[in-house]
Amino acid sequence: MNHGKPYFFKYVTMEGLQNITSNLSRKWSCPLAFNDPFDAQFDLGFPFTFEAFAPAFLDEQEKMVFDDQEPSCDPSHPLFRLMMLTRQTRHQRSREEFRQFFRSVEVQAIPNLKKAQEIASQTWTD
Repeated sequence: MNHGKPYFFKYVTMEGLQNITSNLSRKWSCPLAFNDPFDAQFDLGFPFTFEAFAPAFLDEQEKMVFDDQEPSCDPSHPLFRLMMLTRQTRHQRSREEFRQFFRSVEVQAIPNLKKAQEIASQTWTD
């Protein structure tokens, strides 16, 4: 749900602020500790469908592999490592060949993403 505001406020202690800024971490309080029963989200939802997400994700992967500027990301992330390996051999295939391959992967991935979301939502609810 869009709240129409360009910003959020997060009230934290000075120690909490230091953790957020120095460790790039966030604190997620247990909903049982909330004083407002409507503060808790009851399921894991996204403001998009996986059918809409998949082509946008493919566009970003294509940019990582074929754009002139080398991307930066967490070098230990398996997907980023795969994209960087693919980038090293990008001259061996066309953008369309790349997209055709990953379109077939996304068709298989969408049901898995939906199932993972259902499991995560049920876990969150539990």
